[in-house]
Amino acid sequence: MKDKQSFVTGAIILGVSGIVAKFLGLFFRWPVTMLIGDEGIGIYQLSYPIYMFILGILSGFPVAISKMVSERIATGKDYQAYRVFKVSLRILSIIGAAASILLYIFAPLILKLLKWRSDAYYSLIAISFAPFFVSVMNGFRGYFQGIQMMSMPAASQIIEQLGRVIVGVGLTYIFMPYGVSISAAGASFGACAGAILGCILLFAGYMVQKKRFLKAAVLDKSQDENIVKELLKIALPISIGMTVGSIMSLIDSAVVPARLLAAGFSQKTATELYGQLTGKAHVLINVPLTFSVALGTSLVPAMSEVKAIRNMDRIKNRAESAIKVSMIVAIPSAIGLFILSDPILHLIFPGRGEGGEILRLLSISVVFIVLAQTLVSILQGVGNVTSPVKNIAIGALFKLFFVFILTSMPMLNISGAAISTILGYAVTAVLNFKDASECAYISFDIDKMFLRPLLSGIAMGIIVNMSYNRMIILSGNNGITTILSIIAGIIVYMIMLIITGSVSARDINNYIKYRRKRKR
Repeated sequence: MKDKQSFVTGAIILGVSGIVAKFLGLFFRWPVTMLIGDEGIGIYQLSYPIYMFILGILSGFPVAISKMVSERIATGKDYQAYRVFKVSLRILSIIGAAASILLYIFAPLILKLLKWRSDAYYSLIAISFAPFFVSVMNGFRGYFQGIQMMSMPAASQIIEQLGRVIVGVGLTYIFMPYGVSISAAGASFGACAGAILGCILLFAGYMVQKKRFLKAAVLDKSQDENIVKELLKIALPISIGMTVGSIMSLIDSAVVPARLLAAGFSQKTATELYGQLTGKAHVLINVPLTFSVALGTSLVPAMSEVKAIRNMDRIKNRAESAIKVSMIVAIPSAIGLFILSDPILHLIFPGRGEGGEILRLLSISVVFIVLAQTLVSILQGVGNVTSPVKNIAIGALFKLFFVFILTSMPMLNISGAAISTILGYAVTAVLNFKDASECAYISFDIDKMFLRPLLSGIAMGIIVNMSYNRMIILSGNNGITTILSIIAGIIVYMIMLIITGSVSARDINNYIKYRRKRKR
């Protein structure tokens, strides 16, 4: 019982720290955008997807290290656990150093191949130092997770994001007199600063914990080759999945600016439009997507549980309930962002609220992204880990094809990139549903899963639109009017969910019982 409580406590610590870190990450974009505008955030966003792609490659290693360390400690082989950590840290240091050096050396070539503006070089150089420190940090995080000391990786997550915000925003402000490109480089260096601070914290914690291994530490290199093979066997599938998932953003960075230039836009305008797409619209649609991530976190073990006892009816019911709940959240989010795109941007970015048309179009993708992510969790829960990777790769190819063609059309320009994102995730969602239907035996009840939430969302949208248009005339204050319109929309939507039967009295009663059970 004690072990279970320890596990639950550790999961809660990591979960809370993850939420705090995500909030700090979202907060980072707001001051940077307000300081350097669409052009500056566009320059920053050019190099950032490359950094995220590298993080995807590294993401499987902490999981692998923690698994290997914990297994050896559980069997009393502390000396082997220590050796796993030492070997893994050495490998990660080499990979991180290689990534940083290659990014630094080939920065001019990357700019030339992707037809980025020449002053994006500074941002790329500033962020090139980060992969090394992130690699080292991942090694320490895996070690602490393996010895069940979750407070250290949790604290490092928060320290990393705090460092990124404080240093990144601070340097952005300090470098403003030197031009928008240098300021954007300051923002990019925030990622490196955060990783350095995270490394320092974890290293300090490691020096304290190291004493437990000193007596068991044996210089035995005979198992190093096996350790490396096991590490790669566990880490690579996870890394591939995360890397493929980041390709959608990488496509925008690699293709959109160049295709906007082909459409006849100046480099400055192309960068501003790209900044509105990735620095504003993408950030805002990520807010409702946090729900699908949270849903997936609880859905995977829930599906695994019923799969283990081979209860096919419960697998089907849980899968269909998850899709229904995800649509109840995704549809009103998409409609709300579609109707209030301009007011929301002007509320969050006063004086820099351009990009409403892009957000309006991209809001449609929320439904497909949430559906795709929910179906990924269902597939993973029933043990199918390869289909999601394959499907998002196919979706990415669709997006690449359409973004190349549509973005270069002067009439569509940046809207072509948004349309391509919608199509890419729509294809991914359809393919995921096909595979989930076969694995989890789910059926797509269009009425309950889609039409009823859609009807409720349309009613909400009408009220929101009417409320905003009436109140803005009376008050003249966009901020107050937008907030009141959102509140009115939430109330109407909740009422409509009950009227249409999307949410029944039984659902509400079950939720109340669940909450009471959780409190005990």
